[in-house]
Amino acid sequence: MPDENYDVIVIGSGPGGLSTAALLQKRGLDCLLIEKNNLLGGKMISIEKDGYAYDLFPHGQVPLRGSAFETVFEELGVTDEFVPAIEADDPRDIITLLYRRGDKQEYKRATQGQAMADPGPFFKLWDLDPSEEEAVVKLMAEMTLMSEEEIHTLDDVTMKEWLDERDVPGPLYNYLGFHANASLAEPIDLVAASEQITIMQQVMLQGGGGQYKGGFGTLAKVMAREFEKLGGTLIKNCRVEKIAIEDGSVTGVVTSEGNFHAPVVVSSAGIQPTILKLCGEDHFDKKYVNYIKGLVPGWAFTSVRYFLDVLRRLMARHAALREGEER
Repeated sequence: MPDENYDVIVIGSGPGGLSTAALLQKRGLDCLLIEKNNLLGGKMISIEKDGYAYDLFPHGQVPLRGSAFETVFEELGVTDEFVPAIEADDPRDIITLLYRRGDKQEYKRATQGQAMADPGPFFKLWDLDPSEEEAVVKLMAEMTLMSEEEIHTLDDVTMKEWLDERDVPGPLYNYLGFHANASLAEPIDLVAASEQITIMQQVMLQGGGGQYKGGFGTLAKVMAREFEKLGGTLIKNCRVEKIAIEDGSVTGVVTSEGNFHAPVVVSSAGIQPTILKLCGEDHFDKKYVNYIKGLVPGWAFTSVRYFLDVLRRLMARHAALREGEER
């Protein structure tokens, strides 16, 4: 039976929860990691079959060079197990892009390396005229050269709002719309400009869209192994029902496996479930609670959600028509 008292309790074994628990344990804190499922890794799960690794969710590492995972593995002393499938400076053309302008009949094809430092393939792909090329170079240079302080001022500005103030050729706007969907799982008119510009910087300078040998699940397995090797306590198939709070201070968690105590609880269950359900609204200022309630949850891949929504409405319509016929 696990102990009841810890220095820190971490909820959720996704990449954030696993890395937090492993690093805190490495730094001398006694940590309890609680996962509601039997498999660890959150959405960073891979399975192996017939000698191949398959990720159960779409993944792409950004940046490839100097990623947070690399830093975590270095501190845990397992850099030899951090093995990207493709390096950022791989000389081969790794990425293939297809694009068709609205006024054209056929798709054009271009290939490029893992990083996007050279916009040449895009010019070829998009069939830009000289003035459009100049506008693309200007905008991509602006994003690349923005300082961290400048980017932070755009936290409350959507990417669409930021682009609306600039000369953006249609093909580049379409690409950034795709990028918002693929990299941030949000539509371009909702994603924060600061988030998308940060990722664009990383892709252009450090490479993006990478994978790891054995799949992303390998990273989760290594961090979980090191966490337990360092003395951390892991409980799987355990659902946190409540974060216990007394006199404004966290005291632990109430779970399906009993109560556990700690002065610090780190939740990677999502900010809305954590604040509104696990903690409870009464412990926070109403203004902050309203802010949390107003946050729009991730849309997953926007296009997938759109088509699934269309399918749902078609099925509902078909069911209503069928019900009318039966009557």
